[in-house]
Amino acid sequence: MENLIEFIPFGIYTKDIHGRYIMSNSEFAHRVYGLGKDEIVGKKMEDLKERFQGLNFEYHLRQSEDFLAHPEIDFQ
Repeated sequence: MENLIEFIPFGIYTKDIHGRYIMSNSEFAHRVYGLGKDEIVGKKMEDLKERFQGLNFEYHLRQSEDFLAHPEIDFQ
């Protein structure tokens, strides 16, 4: 499964309930932060703010926080 996720040409990641990255593929880590996937694991967006390569860090941070504030959402 890890190989499949790694070679998908789209950014993929998961976070824990505290907002820390617990998994990422290389595409996501490089495109968003310019780092290797192992360099973002265990960190929050705030920890990587200086590396963020998106257009609007605050917007993406708010979206992430809003999502984490509602753990009752079930995507099954």
